[in-house]
Amino acid sequence: MKLRRQMTMKASGCSSAHTDRQEMNMNVEKISNPQWADKEHTAVNCMVKFEHIEQAVPFTATASDTEAYGRDIYAACLRGEAGEIAEYVQPSISPEKARELKTAGINAWRNAMEAANYTFEHNGRKWDYGKQTQARLEPSVAAAKAGILPEAFFWTDADNNDVPMDAETLIALSAAAEQAMFTKGLEIHVRQRTMKKEIEALDDAEAILAYKVGMADR
Repeated sequence: MKLRRQMTMKASGCSSAHTDRQEMNMNVEKISNPQWADKEHTAVNCMVKFEHIEQAVPFTATASDTEAYGRDIYAACLRGEAGEIAEYVQPSISPEKARELKTAGINAWRNAMEAANYTFEHNGRKWDYGKQTQARLEPSVAAAKAGILPEAFFWTDADNNDVPMDAETLIALSAAAEQAMFTKGLEIHVRQRTMKKEIEALDDAEAILAYKVGMADR
C-alpha cells in the first residue's frame, strides 16, 4: 500500500517577535505493519515512512494524539489502509530489551522532527524554515552581506508568493528563520531527553512498549 498525504502540525514553544506561530508539514508516504499496542485497542503500533527520511520509523498512533498527523495515521490504520491490524500480543521480552527498542523509536522520532520542514510567521507572512530551506537561503544571504544581491531579487513565501527583498530584509528573514530553528531544535532535544528519562523509570516491559513517543500533551 502506497500513500502520500500531507499532514500539518501546529508546534508550540518559545516565540520571539519574529516567530509568532510555527507549523510542521509531515508527508506520509507509507504506513505498514499495524498492530494493536494494548488489550483495549486504543493505540496502534506501526511503521511509518515519512518523505523526508530514508527509512520507515516505528510509530504509536492514537485517536487522542496531540498532533493531527498522529490522529490521521491512527484513522488510516482503522480504515485498513495499512492492511489488517494484527492483534495485541503480550510482550515476552525483558524490560531492558523493551527499553532498547523504545529508545531507538525515540531517536527515530527525534531525527524525523529535526529533518522536517516547518513554517513560521514573520512580518505578516508565512515562511518556510528547516535544514533544507536554510541550505537554499545561505548563498543568497551571503550575497546580501557582500553587497552583491541583485536589485530585482525576491524570495518566495510559504504561500508561494514572490516577495521582493533587499539585502536588509533578506538578512532579517534569515535571522528570524535561524531563531525559529533554534527554538524548535531545543524543544525537540528537551522532549527526547524527557522521554528517555521516563522510560528509564519504567520497570515493566509492556508499559515501556506502550509508551507513546511524541510531543507531550498540551
